[in-house]
Amino acid sequence: MSRRYVPVTAGALSLALIALPGAAFGGSFWASSRTSGWFTAATARPVDSLACRNNADGTATVSWSYAGERPLDFDVLVDGRGSLARPGPDAREFVISPNALSFGRTSVVRIRTNLTREWTATTASSVQVTTTSFLWFGVTRCT
Repeated sequence: MSRRYVPVTAGALSLALIALPGAAFGGSFWASSRTSGWFTAATARPVDSLACRNNADGTATVSWSYAGERPLDFDVLVDGRGSLARPGPDAREFVISPNALSFGRTSVVRIRTNLTREWTATTASSVQVTTTSFLWFGVTRCT
């Protein structure tokens, strides 16, 4: 073999080695799939049927129903100022004790659904809870 054919042969061999693996492995990226799928977008929904009941021990229980997507958790909101508590995703009631609220004050309680920390829905309905005290004893009542 003469010297001038060696570079040409080496170049052709190199091109062949580069092109073969590309053709062998590139086929899987061009294949089509017959698999189908679907997805839905969850919607943050407010709770339903907000209610309040007085308990014999001087506490009040706020309850609700919820039929939406399973949330991260709920927030018990008092007077729109912030969360009194954060019950878990399966909670449907929360007990408010006399020491949880300001004495002698009637507070508006709402429940916020937290689908995520940024994706929330607050119920438009509310219940009112009043905490009163006498000496060192307090009572919370639905009003």
